[in-house]
Amino acid sequence: MTDKKKMISQADAELLARKVLQQFVNDCHCQSEQDIANVLMKACSVAGVMMVATVGQNEAFDRLYGTAAFIAQQNFGTFKKEKLQ
Repeated sequence: MTDKKKMISQADAELLARKVLQQFVNDCHCQSEQDIANVLMKACSVAGVMMVATVGQNEAFDRLYGTAAFIAQQNFGTFKKEKLQ
């Protein structure tokens, strides 16, 4: 008998993604905001290709397009820049 674990919640998945991406950016030793944007874009690209491998190109495109539309429609206000530990 296998011990099947339950999928984490969306809120927990978001917290984990933030933690992993913060560590990824720190490990890349970025020198500028453009470096940070570039490595985060690489993470998006790799995630997109992995999504294609998982659910197919059409669904992956729809999901990424939906994410881009969400970002375009939001008013995020201002963010405080801070060094991540």
